[in-house]
Amino acid sequence: MQGYEPTQEGLNNLETFLSNRLNKTSITIMGPEEIPAAGQSSYTASDVRDLEREHRSQFSSENQIAAYFIIMDGEYSDADVLGIAHFNTSMALFGPKFDEVSSGIGSPSKEDVETIVLQHEFGHNLGLVNNGVDMQTNHQDTENGRHCDNDECLMYYAFRNADLFGNIFGGTIPELDENCIADLQPPVGNSRYV
Repeated sequence: MQGYEPTQEGLNNLETFLSNRLNKTSITIMGPEEIPAAGQSSYTASDVRDLEREHRSQFSSENQIAAYFIIMDGEYSDADVLGIAHFNTSMALFGPKFDEVSSGIGSPSKEDVETIVLQHEFGHNLGLVNNGVDMQTNHQDTENGRHCDNDECLMYYAFRNADLFGNIFGGTIPELDENCIADLQPPVGNSRYV
């Protein structure tokens, strides 16, 4: 939404992440398209879905997977959340929370916050953790939904939560742990996975 354009570094980092994790011949991240700010201070998942229905123009086809993310001009109805994955190829990021988490002395940069949240939410769209892709080893933190139980993994629940984000961010972009990487590998003799 107007006023919350993603950084080029965050988009480049997402493209690299997808290139490393998907068995695709090419990955293209289209340039951001500004939509009017809706001006709400808070959005529900239903609000996000309605806005996507209004503005999304690219969809998956037989030979192409299309994903969509929208950066909102307000917070999520659960005020601590930086991003959500919804539908099977959609995610929403909450711009004011990005600004909040990345402002202040010693805070991570906006680019780093974007990178982590984009990759984390895309991980859910890929089916992690127990969200459509079978786990090879049980590593789901069931108390925190579809998240990894490893606090150093990109799919750890706190990487979507503003309050905990600053406390656990160690200055580096977290990566998927070996369990999440194993989950993305096709079972022997089956190439249907991502």
